[in-house]
Amino acid sequence: MQTLVPSIIIVISAINLVVVPSMMAQASPQSSAPINQLEYFQGNWICRGRLLDTSTPSSAPPELELHWTVQRVLKGFWFVGYAQQQPSPVNPSPLTVQEFLGYDTASQTFTRTIFVDNGDRVNLRSNGWQNKVWEWSGTVTTGKQVNPLRQVITQQHPRRFTAVYYSPGSNKQKWIADSEEVCEKRLPTNK
Repeated sequence: MQTLVPSIIIVISAINLVVVPSMMAQASPQSSAPINQLEYFQGNWICRGRLLDTSTPSSAPPELELHWTVQRVLKGFWFVGYAQQQPSPVNPSPLTVQEFLGYDTASQTFTRTIFVDNGDRVNLRSNGWQNKVWEWSGTVTTGKQVNPLRQVITQQHPRRFTAVYYSPGSNKQKWIADSEEVCEKRLPTNK
């Protein structure tokens, strides 16, 4: 029996060296072509935005600035984004955001999950670019409250887009624009 154990180990090792790698090579998925639509967002962006508060039309809402970086990761299957609001007199406690963007081959939709350092979470889906417009729709969770959310991104230039965020109006029949931002891609610096 003792001479049989080393033989079994050698056979199992041989199987692991020959069969398992070939199975892994066959089962190794490739990132899907639709995910390449997200490449537009890859890079470093400066976004300037404002709330669209119509309750005080006499004063202009303050502008907020955030820096957003998006990179393709995990063998090309996902994009990860990191955003940091910049501190200002009107925004002394800026938010930090981490997000994941990808393509769900089962539902054939783009997915985006955003985590905010105040505990909020956003889950969005999209069909991708339709001409130069990308619409995300889903929910934002704040505490125990879940609310619908839409974001409409309009590509103005290869390095510039606008984004408008919408929530349902009081009668839940109409979407109301809550805020808008303009994002410009920073060019890489040569060192």
